[in-house]
Amino acid sequence: MSTLWTRKEAADPWLEAFLSGNDQALDLELVPHDCRASRAHARMLQGIGVLTADEFAALDEGLSEIEALLAKGEFAIASEEEDGHTAIENFLTERCGDAGKKIHTGRSRNDQVLTALRLWEKEKLGELLDATDVYAAALNSVCQGKGNTAMPGYTHMQPAMPTTIGMWLGSFAAAAADDRQYLEFARQSVDQCPLGTAAGFGVPVFKIDREQTAKELGFARVQSNPMYAQLSRGRLESLVLAACTQVMHGLNRLAVDLMMFSMREFGFVSLPTALCTGSSIMPQKRNP
Repeated sequence: MSTLWTRKEAADPWLEAFLSGNDQALDLELVPHDCRASRAHARMLQGIGVLTADEFAALDEGLSEIEALLAKGEFAIASEEEDGHTAIENFLTERCGDAGKKIHTGRSRNDQVLTALRLWEKEKLGELLDATDVYAAALNSVCQGKGNTAMPGYTHMQPAMPTTIGMWLGSFAAAAADDRQYLEFARQSVDQCPLGTAAGFGVPVFKIDREQTAKELGFARVQSNPMYAQLSRGRLESLVLAACTQVMHGLNRLAVDLMMFSMREFGFVSLPTALCTGSSIMPQKRNP
């Protein structure tokens, strides 16, 4: 099989391997969302007469087959296919004939990958929001049960003022509340559908129904300006990363405190064995 962008003068295989790295493995994360977006796009194409009902039914069945293979870990992206988009199109073309190629009508690989990425980000941010709620609830539960227990407060690693467990752990719960706002803002920012913006200039040759695909995919709104949709590549991802960084910062602070307070010099907490390792030469060690 030739690659998607076959050239007369091929690049050195080592260079291609270096530049692509583990792209295929990473792309598999997006394939389920690419299938969702492709199904919504195909349904819209049927609605405007580009695809027949039989063609849509065949594509729908083919996409379901890909999803089933993914669930079993049996869908792969060949190195010659370069990415998940080509793997999906090749699979559909083999199963559905020309309909597998017609599904790409009115879209570019640019808005195709951007849509899959937005869907993935929405899903992962939702999971992270749920995990943040569980984390905050656990902190608040300890604060309610043992919040009045006295403990020393430290500055510069030195005892400074008397405080309580509630004050200490409550600081992380308060940070988690802020983290939730950051995550929610990031999720709202990516909750706009770029499908139909093509390569940054839209699809001016015929009218597609972007509202329909956005609604089917569960987006709050359409990303209306095609050029900005493509220029937002990386921009919105930086918001997601910034929100995740805030979460990681709070978790890191708590982890350091727990590690320090589990030392015998402090003895405030005892970490479960599941969070500890040992030493090959010092049997008394319980390393966090």
